[in-house]
Amino acid sequence: MMKRNHVTAVMIILAVCMTIQFVVAEDGAAEMRFQVSGEGSVSDAETGLHWTTKDNQEDIDWHKATTYCHELVLDRSSNWRLPTIEELEAIFDERGYRGPLSVKISRSSSWSSTRDGSSSALYFDFNYGSQGTSVLELSGDLRALCVRDSDEKAE
Repeated sequence: MMKRNHVTAVMIILAVCMTIQFVVAEDGAAEMRFQVSGEGSVSDAETGLHWTTKDNQEDIDWHKATTYCHELVLDRSSNWRLPTIEELEAIFDERGYRGPLSVKISRSSSWSSTRDGSSSALYFDFNYGSQGTSVLELSGDLRALCVRDSDEKAE
């Protein structure tokens, strides 16, 4: 009986160790995905996109969010834009609240460039434990997180 308890204890310890290694490996992979590419941006090895390391830090409507990204000059690049809803969904990490740890999102919801009719656009809410999109009138106030394509040269 004692030998059986010992074997069971060893199996439990092995299972816990394997689980911890799996979680550490996944977290390490997530951190390697986003690498600092400038003073204010990170590159995403999975998508090839560059993201600003923080959003605009204030609520603005969709038109102002679009303008903010288009006028942004960061890391010698002026080709920033508002991301599509698919691009925002792609950086969502279920283990990390509010997106990847390399990107600071000051509010849970960020505008996307994806329109839904003439008076609405989709936004992504990083606050929930799953990916999702919602429709908000263009005059609503959310944050702008900017992105640029990696093949675009710095200007």
